[in-house]
Amino acid sequence: MKNIILDSHLKSSLAAIRSLSKRGLVVTSGSDRKTAMGNYSRYANDAFIYPSPLKDEEKFVNKVFDVVWSQEKSIIYTFSDSTFLPISRTRERFESHVSWMISSQESVEIAFDKSRTLKLAQSLGIPIPETRFIDDISQLDHVVDMKYPAVIKPKHSASWVKKQGINGRVSFAFNAEDLRRKYLETYEKTGELPLIQTWMAGEEFGVDVLCDQGR
Repeated sequence: MKNIILDSHLKSSLAAIRSLSKRGLVVTSGSDRKTAMGNYSRYANDAFIYPSPLKDEEKFVNKVFDVVWSQEKSIIYTFSDSTFLPISRTRERFESHVSWMISSQESVEIAFDKSRTLKLAQSLGIPIPETRFIDDISQLDHVVDMKYPAVIKPKHSASWVKKQGINGRVSFAFNAEDLRRKYLETYEKTGELPLIQTWMAGEEFGVDVLCDQGR
């Protein structure tokens, strides 16, 4: 079993390369950058460069597919939304040669869509920040009573419009006019209606877990 590590320009990926290799596992490192530190790690048995998934999603998937099929059965690890989503959405193409540690595609789409995640949290009684879900651009004119600064948040951290990918970025609005302008800019870039939330000050915590059937 070989381990294919994508996003090897990220520190999180480098940690995985070192950890797996120290346990005697074979590691292939991959990135869209020639300078990726993981590709030069002494813990990587092999390395490759793939096209940026944000520049050409199809070519990225094809390159990873070629690497998978040139090796024995593998596990693919990704460390960014821009690599994970294209691989997950084409999983049937890989399934005969890859061992997955991955949720169903429906669960993936809920988890990576901030709007669906927040609505699920609401349905379960989990508190969320004050959020305005806009289903039609005409509703934007009625969102003027927000507390400012307001947060304009793309639904996805990575999205594709006419095959061109972008990393979604949060922006802040300080009045109604600013909100409308920045909201429309985000909508035009991502092709999706973003969320509007009330800004909350405080400490930030991150939690990462590996689950088996919800456990």
